[in-house]
Amino acid sequence: MENPIRQADINALASDVERLKKDLAKAMEHLKSGAVHSATDLADTVTDEATALYQAMAKKGQKTAKALGAQIEEQPITSLLVAFAAGFLFSRLTERR
Repeated sequence: MENPIRQADINALASDVERLKKDLAKAMEHLKSGAVHSATDLADTVTDEATALYQAMAKKGQKTAKALGAQIEEQPITSLLVAFAAGFLFSRLTERR
């Protein structure tokens, strides 16, 4: 004959284990849905930041191009000589032997 107290303890433990399994399953579902939302939010944030960075770089490139154009208009001969020297150096550095 089994001890009634012992059987009651075993039944209580079994019941607790079942509740823990259910709670763990609910927690995992919650984590999964949270991870999907977090990943979506992260992707949106990265996309927004990449767009902002691209726009900033494009604006800076346009400003640089305008400044370079103005410099060439102000000093065309100097600009021509600098371009020639840069081209000559580049050709010497990349020359095949």
